[in-house]
Amino acid sequence: MSVTLRIIAHAIAGIVIGFSSVFIAAAACLVAAFVGRSRVVLPGIIDAWTTTENGAAAINIDPSFTGMLIAALVIAVVYTALSSAAVMRQRRRATETP
Repeated sequence: MSVTLRIIAHAIAGIVIGFSSVFIAAAACLVAAFVGRSRVVLPGIIDAWTTTENGAAAINIDPSFTGMLIAALVIAVVYTALSSAAVMRQRRRATETP
């Protein structure tokens, strides 16, 4: 596989990892707020707290979709940069080895 295709594959994997990480963090925030009966905040991503409505526990959320998108893209860019650097390092070692 060529270097360009490897970098594209790492970029796609980075996007999947980024959005998955944000989703898991938001879900964990919701669970922590519901179980702990307190306010849980992931700055810039989600704010969750519990209340009681009609005698039943309820969870209120205030998501920031822009923050979620930025967090996922930052994770994707960092992953892509680090994995692409590793690909380049491997390529350089392969060409230097006699």
